Amino acid sequence: MFRRLWLVCLLLSCVGSAVAQFDLYFEVLNPPVSAFQCQHVGWVIRVTNKGSFVSPNVCFLTGVVPQSGPQQWNTPFQILNFQTKMLRPGESQLFPVTDYVILCNAPLGRLYTKVETLTIPTFGCSMDFLTNGNWDEKPIQIQETFWDLRFRLVNPPTHGVTCSSVDWAIEVTNAGNAASQDVCFFSGIGPFSGPGNWKDVPFFAPFRSGSIPRGGSRVFPVINYQIPCSATPGQQYVKVEINYNPGACDDPHKAGNFAESAIQLEAGYWDLQFSIAKAPPTGLLGSFVRWDVNVVNAGTLTSMDVCFVTGIGLHSGPNAWADNLGLVSLHSGPIPPHTTETFAVAGYLISPLALRTQQYIKAEINYAAGCFDPFSTGNYADVPILLDLDENCATCPLQGPGPWLEPIFLDIPPPGSRPPINGSYYGHLHVGIGPSQAVASGAQFWWLDYKNTNHFSQSTNFLMQPGLAFTLHFGPAEHYTEPTNVTFVLSRGDQAEYLGNYLAHGKLELSQGQLWLIGSSGSTYRIESSPTLDSNASWKPVFQQALTSETRMALDGLAPAVSSNLFLRAVLSP
Repeated sequence: MFRRLWLVCLLLSCVGSAVAQFDLYFEVLNPPVSAFQCQHVGWVIRVTNKGSFVSPNVCFLTGVVPQSGPQQWNTPFQILNFQTKMLRPGESQLFPVTDYVILCNAPLGRLYTKVETLTIPTFGCSMDFLTNGNWDEKPIQIQETFWDLRFRLVNPPTHGVTCSSVDWAIEVTNAGNAASQDVCFFSGIGPFSGPGNWKDVPFFAPFRSGSIPRGGSRVFPVINYQIPCSATPGQQYVKVEINYNPGACDDPHKAGNFAESAIQLEAGYWDLQFSIAKAPPTGLLGSFVRWDVNVVNAGTLTSMDVCFVTGIGLHSGPNAWADNLGLVSLHSGPIPPHTTETFAVAGYLISPLALRTQQYIKAEINYAAGCFDPFSTGNYADVPILLDLDENCATCPLQGPGPWLEPIFLDIPPPGSRPPINGSYYGHLHVGIGPSQAVASGAQFWWLDYKNTNHFSQSTNFLMQPGLAFTLHFGPAEHYTEPTNVTFVLSRGDQAEYLGNYLAHGKLELSQGQLWLIGSSGSTYRIESSPTLDSNASWKPVFQQALTSETRMALDGLAPAVSSNLFLRAVLSP
């Protein structure tokens, strides 16, 4: 009797437990709305116990599958297994799903991000017999994964010259949604338009794209692309295309795999043409004149460095340089196309013995020295100049001040030597410069106010226009003080000389416990001391020392016997 009641109560309690037990609900949170094949995605699973009992450990599945609805897991796709902890009534647990891979062969279109409890008992996992809420799914749209390289010419040249070079760049953009393969391609200039038409392209610039991320781009410069001299003038094309020839390079999407831009080629050549400018119409015997030689490159290429001569001669016309008054040799240097270079000829002496007649200021390529121009037209120029004698030249300067007057820079005999044949008309000046150490440090001199004058770094002789003032200027030299400007006014037949003596800045040198003063012979130096070397140094004079006939002198009693903060310097005294 009691046994039966116990069984009845046991059955009643079992029925009661079927009503009051755990009940798990599963939700897919933050699922991806769309994804590409081969892409990594993620979402979150939330499990909530909506029952009245504590839940046991329950196993469940999640993944992206093509079938909708519960118990639809028959798929080769990646399926993830999770197990809940024991959840109290109303308690939730989150399970993040990260780095889930959408298969590269996943079907395109709608799939489902799903979660569901196991429907078959397994070892260690309990089942939820209340099936309401035991699964959830959200749709996801799968799109094709692809890469697609697009080519664009950046700053392509629209004009080119044979025998020269041009530059451009290539921008390669990946318009796909996945990183590209490493693709080989090439660029060049050819006469034919269109993809795959690379006939008669003389040079190829080869490249490899490397792997370009989706939406990314890279720029490949083409620098100094040589247009051969044999290229046909006219319209050609700057081109770029994937190199399909090896068979290893391809792009699954052909659109944009080729780009081109028209370029107009013209024949390349250089052509120097000479002209005389700023030439005086008349010149006085024994005076100085000046003019300009303009050299223009009328071609399409930068010219070679061409040597040429200019001067005054008796005869007009090319290759007629007999009876000239002196030749000035010049070099054009490389001249860019359609550019003019001007060469000033200053201080050109008209000999007092020149014929009093019309002569010619001339310029011509120096063929005798091996220089040439592929086009002979314009390689010669001349303008007339009437030479005459100033009737008052015995009592006045040969020519009044003018823009072309400068001392003539000739290596004439120094003062005391036999003067040249026209020496009685001019003053003679010998300018020296020294010492040699200053010259090695950049010492030089020139005539002030004459922008076209030469610069001299050695002793030089000059013929001076009588009665006119000329000023010498000495340039700076490192560690030396340059001489001040000096002005000369010489009469006919005067002979003078001047030494531009640079004075060395003072220098102290400590050698084997002995302090030495180093400077210029004949100069006086002030020895100064300071306890510091910073911006607040206070230099005080100690004594003065003259260098009489030597440039190096020992200073006794100044070298400190022990370490000290005393600093010494030598300063050139004025």
